[in-house]
Amino acid sequence: MVISAFHGERLRLARVALGLTLDQLGARVSATRQYLNQLEQGLKVPTDEMRAALAAALGIAEHFFAIPASAGISPEQCHFRKQRTTPVSVVSQVLARGTLLDGFVSRLDHELDLPTVSFPDIPVASAAEIEAAADHAREHWRLGTG
Repeated sequence: MVISAFHGERLRLARVALGLTLDQLGARVSATRQYLNQLEQGLKVPTDEMRAALAAALGIAEHFFAIPASAGISPEQCHFRKQRTTPVSVVSQVLARGTLLDGFVSRLDHELDLPTVSFPDIPVASAAEIEAAADHAREHWRLGTG
């Protein structure tokens, strides 16, 4: 299989999502942290063998590296209960995983023909109105009566 493109930022994303340092990944693929950093920065392109080793070490398919990077999740989009005491490595890992999840959801949204979200606006003030609103919502969504 020939995969031409290699986006180093995708290597960094996968590494950080797993919580690995450059040294830890380097030990898994017999490479120096400097070389891996150059790959992540886009200064070097890995050999086919190294690409396969990186994919195996990270538990991903090789074509993951060929997908252009998308905008990542920002720290402002996440809530950490204790911002001052949350380790930077944990914040980075959460942001990387959020970025991967965002890409997955975007891909699903693109590939699947899902109906638009449609919630009926039904004001309620009593238990009986709640039951009637539930019946109306099921009817609106064509779910049947039970």
